[in-house]
Amino acid sequence: MEFLKSFFSGKTQTDEDKAFTDFFNDSFARYFSLADPDFRAELDNKFGDPMLPQEYFPSAYEECLKTTEVWEKRSILFAALDQHYLLMLTKWQAMERFLIDRFPEKALAYVKEFGNEQDFEDVDFLTSFARCLFVLSRYSEGLKYARKAVSLDPESNRAQLALADLLHLTGERDKAHEVFKKAVASSSLARSGTTGYGLYDLVCFKNDIVHSSVYAVGLLKSSEAPETEWARVEPEFYFCPYFKSQHAFYLIQNKQSLKGMNKLVALAKEFPTYKEGVVNAYSVIKQYQHQMGKDDLMKGDEEFLLKVLNKNGWVGKP
Repeated sequence: MEFLKSFFSGKTQTDEDKAFTDFFNDSFARYFSLADPDFRAELDNKFGDPMLPQEYFPSAYEECLKTTEVWEKRSILFAALDQHYLLMLTKWQAMERFLIDRFPEKALAYVKEFGNEQDFEDVDFLTSFARCLFVLSRYSEGLKYARKAVSLDPESNRAQLALADLLHLTGERDKAHEVFKKAVASSSLARSGTTGYGLYDLVCFKNDIVHSSVYAVGLLKSSEAPETEWARVEPEFYFCPYFKSQHAFYLIQNKQSLKGMNKLVALAKEFPTYKEGVVNAYSVIKQYQHQMGKDDLMKGDEEFLLKVLNKNGWVGKP
């Protein structure tokens, strides 16, 4: 009977690419901001037969096979998911979709076009808005919205973490660390008495414990984690210039200067609003030129960065 069902539905057997299925499920969950380690997407054809992600999105699957970068693969899948699900996203989910796809400006443009006064009374909306402002280095503005989100729902873990990240980078580190400690202590893993979970388990999106770039950097530094651990955590926060800059500094400090410099330059190009990244990328290039005795090394990157520095009035300023 299974053969007849397959025959009449026109469905043929396909060897599953398990790695892609797992990655798709993870990306699908992030697309909808569903923090669930056991999430599995249910995809069916017109006959109601279950389909593999590689069958349902064949073009996206082929594109993903051409790149090894997690963030590029996720961007490909997000674009494919948009064709089916974009209009199903709530406003805060849409903001998160753009944010984690490295388009925080698009998220704010979306809010400008579709947001209304009532949205700014919604905890999730306020939290995502604050997160976008954090990524764009607009910390004072972000604090305003994060504080309002927490005032509306003090028990919201997302709101508390958004506030903690902003507090940390505006000098109120003790307050931020109290929030982080509370998040860990009240997590499902802690309540169940689970042991043996590591750094990645604490900060990854799917476990919904302390999904914070600031907290992740703090743990990586305090534990003197090796590069392999930084690399494992990086896909969780590749959209965040703070994490990427700290990773670059780690590489530079650990005898991987060229790799760290290239990461800083890439960061500055992707997030020209991130002052720390631009200033340090320019400084490292100048040091590299001096050490090598060649002023023309990475000249194009140097000129780009100098243009950004001058445009923002960052030259000669701390």
